[in-house]
Amino acid sequence: MIALIQSPDNRGAAVHQTWLDPSQKNGKAVIEHNGEVLSAKLVRGSKKSGAIRLFMPNAPDTLVMGEGIETTLTAMVAAPFENAAYWAGIDLGNMSGLMQRIKGQRYTGLPLMSDRRAFVPPAWVKHLVFIMDGDSEPKMTRAKLECGLKRAMAIRPGLRGQIVQAGEGVDLNDVLVNGGSS
Repeated sequence: MIALIQSPDNRGAAVHQTWLDPSQKNGKAVIEHNGEVLSAKLVRGSKKSGAIRLFMPNAPDTLVMGEGIETTLTAMVAAPFENAAYWAGIDLGNMSGLMQRIKGQRYTGLPLMSDRRAFVPPAWVKHLVFIMDGDSEPKMTRAKLECGLKRAMAIRPGLRGQIVQAGEGVDLNDVLVNGGSS
């Protein structure tokens, strides 16, 4: 599966590649080289501040974003929001940007506003919805998504942010494909 990652100025900035294998439980290929298992995903180019733009209706006001293509496409199929665009954020770090560090707190959920390379939604976005997968560490995942929403709301006054969680232990695609079991 190959997708274009577009920068905020609408130019192609990178290519996202995922190797698939339908015989695998999650559909991702198992790639081994010299006894080492390699990632089934690869980004060539710069993903920073970019997104994979899967669907753009005419004059959208809502942007729904999941980390991956499959999660975001699943949300699009469910169509929970009218007049919404659906973009994949590639990974949590790109969606959140750098997080402030505060002594005694592992995850603050507060953006480091000097990070100018993090994703910020376009000016047309009035409602930004981040999809939270439940199959990764929940405190870290929520903190990163909160960080990204707070950054976006600070840069785009009036923007509403929302986190929608797929469920504990599953991602949104698991819910659609397996009825919630991973």
